[in-house]
Amino acid sequence: MCGILAVFNGEKHFAGNGVDEFMKAGCITGILRGVDSTGVFQVNEKSTSVHKLPLDGVNFLSNKRANSILGASARSKATVLHHRAATKGSISQENCHPFEHSDTQRYLVGVHNGGIDAYKTKEDNITFEVDSDWALYQIFKHGKDAFKQFNGAYALVWYTDEVDNGRKMHIAVNGRREFHFAPVKDKNVILAAS
Repeated sequence: MCGILAVFNGEKHFAGNGVDEFMKAGCITGILRGVDSTGVFQVNEKSTSVHKLPLDGVNFLSNKRANSILGASARSKATVLHHRAATKGSISQENCHPFEHSDTQRYLVGVHNGGIDAYKTKEDNITFEVDSDWALYQIFKHGKDAFKQFNGAYALVWYTDEVDNGRKMHIAVNGRREFHFAPVKDKNVILAAS
């Protein structure tokens, strides 16, 4: 089973209230959800940062770049952390979450908790060793129609930056994985976990 931990920040200037510490602590405690890899994507005002390594959360946090990204959670629009328990595919850099897909008009980055049955291992000259990568590619390619193909469990969090549709965060859950939200008191900030 994998795990997702996130902070979504709607404040213009949010000083913290422990959000950075929450994400760093979650990086460590998240090893209960998966030790095979850890990764994060962070959405800022004009850019997106992605960092992933085939390490457990404790060792991931000791990585300078990972620590820096998680330490900027309170100043970013969104930070999404993923712990992988490898159920499909080898333990490798390529199979760590988050997964990215792009073309000249669109960009998608996302993570998945769950398992998609009967996914394709090759499509459009792309090899998919991991069901999560294939599922996010389907969303990139087909939008909401992709979900008609999914048989299994999922909690998905992804971000899109599209020339025609702007920048958006997305969450989809089919009830076979839980997803919890906790608002930060008196702030336009939400903590989330699956």
